[in-house]
Amino acid sequence: MILILTNEGDSLQEPALSALASKGARVARFNTCDFPQRVGITLSYRDRETDSAAIHLPDGRVDVRDITTVWNRRPLPPIPDPRLKPVDQEFVVKESQHVLDSLWHCLRDRFWVNPFDSSRAAGHKPYQLQVARSVGLEIPRTLLTNETQEVEDFFERCGGQMIYKSLRPFAHREDGTPRGVFTTRVEREHLAARLEQITLAPCLFQEYIPKKSELRVTIIGHRTFTSEIDSQQAEHTKVDWRRGVLRGPLPQRPFVLPEHVELRARELMRRLGLVFGCLDFIRTPDDRFVFLEVNPNGQWYWVERDTGMPLLAHFTEMLIQGTPTYGEPVDMRRA
Repeated sequence: MILILTNEGDSLQEPALSALASKGARVARFNTCDFPQRVGITLSYRDRETDSAAIHLPDGRVDVRDITTVWNRRPLPPIPDPRLKPVDQEFVVKESQHVLDSLWHCLRDRFWVNPFDSSRAAGHKPYQLQVARSVGLEIPRTLLTNETQEVEDFFERCGGQMIYKSLRPFAHREDGTPRGVFTTRVEREHLAARLEQITLAPCLFQEYIPKKSELRVTIIGHRTFTSEIDSQQAEHTKVDWRRGVLRGPLPQRPFVLPEHVELRARELMRRLGLVFGCLDFIRTPDDRFVFLEVNPNGQWYWVERDTGMPLLAHFTEMLIQGTPTYGEPVDMRRA
């Protein structure tokens, strides 16, 4: 059985669930924020008897012994009963998260996409960059600080060519709704006007690197799928191609990643302990490949939709076979 750890708003669930169902896979979907209000968990330990563990989902009971693969997709923290006092809600969240973390540890011997410890560690951008540099990938000059003088000095070292990006993909509006935070060019007048704000929170700055295009490299086990995104066709997508998503898909096409870059990307994944990841690269005008980041839980179905590359078939096959060295998907062997 494949256990999917996710949330109700995950847009990838439906195509993945449909593909898994078409292959006859047994699947249990666990929206982790439903625990403990709508989901129960039982862990039983008895002297000289067989231990037992179960997840009581709205659509049935899952015996933990039946789970062979865990897709650590996009779990969210537990949500307590809103009728509780705030102090009691905090207690419930901490107790519930302790149970979830304990359950994940009990499932460590199953096949994870990705292992929860590795996924958490790899989600930190400074750590990614350190490991990427150690495997020989080119990275941008980067500064993470809340010291204003450090930022001013870095701006000058970059010749005034600097960008700001957030450590997290989203911030929140006053009403609590999420909003995307895009990569932004930092001009001298912007820096002077906002310099004091840097002391309020750590900021990530990088040198601005000119682009010919951008690459989304999706690594699924031992397979690599690369698409080239034409981000330079429009002014509003030149710095961050994600700004163009709401206006329609950007032109992208399958791309063959140079062997030396692919080998280093794979070594990065190995050292991070990941079997799946979405990696972003800049392709410079002089054909250098500069690593930006890897998302252990990145979106990828849009790449298949726009390029026709069979990511869904390969990803679901890896889940079913429970190994990063999975064989060719059955539906592709029939083609």
